[in-house]
Amino acid sequence: MLLGFALRAKAKWPAIFIFAVMVFVAETQLMNIMGTWTEASAAAVQSVVIGGPLFGALAAWQSGSIARGSYREQLDLSKDFGVKASLGVYLGNTIWALTSYLALVVIVHLQVAPQASWGQPTWVWLLGGAISIALHVAGGHLLGFLIPGFLTPMLAALALFSVDAFLMLSGGGPRSILSPGYSQVQVVAFPINQGILVFQALWFLGLTVASLSMVSLFLKGPKAMRWVSLSLAVLGAGVSGFLVSASPTGFYILSVDHWSPVCAGSPSVCIHPAHESKRDLITKALEPTLEHLEGTTFVGTQYEWRNRGFLGAPSAGAIAFHLDGIDGPWAPAMRQELVRDLFSPGSQSGGPCENGGPGSIAYASLGNLLAGWLTDDPNTLERVAAEDRASAKLFLSWNEEKKKSWLSANTQLICSGSLTSKSFK
Repeated sequence: MLLGFALRAKAKWPAIFIFAVMVFVAETQLMNIMGTWTEASAAAVQSVVIGGPLFGALAAWQSGSIARGSYREQLDLSKDFGVKASLGVYLGNTIWALTSYLALVVIVHLQVAPQASWGQPTWVWLLGGAISIALHVAGGHLLGFLIPGFLTPMLAALALFSVDAFLMLSGGGPRSILSPGYSQVQVVAFPINQGILVFQALWFLGLTVASLSMVSLFLKGPKAMRWVSLSLAVLGAGVSGFLVSASPTGFYILSVDHWSPVCAGSPSVCIHPAHESKRDLITKALEPTLEHLEGTTFVGTQYEWRNRGFLGAPSAGAIAFHLDGIDGPWAPAMRQELVRDLFSPGSQSGGPCENGGPGSIAYASLGNLLAGWLTDDPNTLERVAAEDRASAKLFLSWNEEKKKSWLSANTQLICSGSLTSKSFK
């Protein structure tokens, strides 16, 4: 009976519209990706940011329709005081919402499947996304029942979105994960903290049960068990929320022991196994810079993809490069970052400047000159200061071998930040 009532809920066409919006949001996250399972999971969960409040608005409209007028009188006079009717409306909206979400999860993961070469979807995070959808529906159901009115659906959507944004932006650190709208760039260098996602899901579940219990308290009939349900739900949500906020590591576990670089080619280019489907693109994008570095003091034994910062140093003799995605002018940006890190002491990039002096030419006028040559930047001369233009023109007029010889001969000046225009005479 309860399920039959749920399936009769008038949510089909609005749910199809919301599903389309969620697909649009997810697809924008999947544009020019690296093709990893974690990116697909992140895109699916990200759709909750919009889909959740919209399904909440739909729930507010549906619950508001039974909370006023003659229908409310019938609830009060029914044998169970309207508990089943209220749950039926909630379940009807939840079924459509979860069906939309699960269909989206399947779509985005099927898109990535041909490229995904390592790991697996973030199942716990996807489960948390499903529960957060149910939570939004419960929140809208509560608001529609308490404040039935024409504007309630719109206000419910705004309220739910605002709460999501507040939790995400006001907490910082692990506390941001308390928000159903929490999103995270998927850095495959570090394993995802599955434990914190379990507590996030329990936090959402506790709030969902608490919202439904609050609705039941506004119905007639015995309230003792309803208070018990509300108390246990609030307690469970509170404990889970505390464990999320108190996590010492946050979304990631800071370790790189769960993967090993996969190397190929000559010169050897080493990438994360999750990026294997993009190897040819990455190698081709690096080729101009690696050819310029060959035969100089800045050449590496191999070139390794690494995360930036913590635990991002390459192996001995290797040079690090970084890449987050293949959107926009990603190839020249990747080459530029590699070269400027090479010229920056303490950048954890490897190379002769790793233990250089306190100065750096990485982003100075003459650094722009060298970076422009090493990355085949057609606008190199425009990035050089006017007082260095004569030296820059002289350098650019040399053949490749002379440039390489000069680069090796002036390594110490480059790494100490002491390079001047006179160094080109």
